[in-house]
Amino acid sequence: MKLLLSLILLVFTVFYYSNAEVTATTPEKCLNSLQKYFVDGQNCGIEITYIDPSGKVVYARGNSKTGYLFSPDLANVDSYAALSSQNEDCFEGKKQIFSDKKTVEGFYDSRSFRISKAGVATVNNEGTLRTFPLTDCNDQGNIFNGYTDTGRLYTFHLNSATKYDLVASQCNGNGGTSTTESTLTTTTTGGSTTTGGSSTTGGNDNTDFSKIQYDASVENTWTENGQTYSYVTVKINNSGLPNVNKLVFELTATPKENSVWGAEKNSNGYYAIPAGYPLTETQKYVFNFIMLGSQKPTFRTISIN
Repeated sequence: MKLLLSLILLVFTVFYYSNAEVTATTPEKCLNSLQKYFVDGQNCGIEITYIDPSGKVVYARGNSKTGYLFSPDLANVDSYAALSSQNEDCFEGKKQIFSDKKTVEGFYDSRSFRISKAGVATVNNEGTLRTFPLTDCNDQGNIFNGYTDTGRLYTFHLNSATKYDLVASQCNGNGGTSTTESTLTTTTTGGSTTTGGSSTTGGNDNTDFSKIQYDASVENTWTENGQTYSYVTVKINNSGLPNVNKLVFELTATPKENSVWGAEKNSNGYYAIPAGYPLTETQKYVFNFIMLGSQKPTFRTISIN
């Protein structure tokens, strides 16, 4: 009889705590603090620390944003490379944890890490999808905590309008971080594309394509499983054409699958500004993508309507 009562009590306890974990919600104070980071198109630098029940500690940092045709959530725009307390190195005769000689898995795909306006975090890496509520935050509203169902504690430090360099990125030796940003402007004139002194012919002879200019900036470059990736921001500038309702262009770089935001791919393999976003005179349109490699991307205007 005592054994039966003990088993009943054990089942009730497991059910109670499991149900409490599922129905855990984000406190109103934390929800209110979270909303200020959801600014359309604005970068938000985030530092992540998680602690496993085993004692392993991992630190990562990277950049996220929310925006139309990108994500309604605060989603990652780079890989959030991470360092682990289990990776040790010898530096000047002393053992150092969090060795930068080996980074641990961050996020291989865009939107693998997301925080929703409702205070729910989604982390998809290490072959595991984790979804959990942010159940605590500090009074300043920039640190948020949450536990997974396996007892892993995540802490997120959010810094709006801030761009972080990835951990273990190259530096100049004087304590400063080297920049990975480069700018390329490709100009197309009368159906010809001129890039680096060479030209190719194509496009529409009746429209002055030179009025459409592409300004690409490589924001971040990182390596995952031996493959180099780069996060690119492209600004398309209309410097004199009256109301461009549809712009179709060719992108020479190879985008990572499902990693182009703000431009739509058609059946011919070209890209276009989405319908409903006319490019008026002197206006700029911005889109982003993750590409394979680090070679500067080039563009060629195919058609303008």
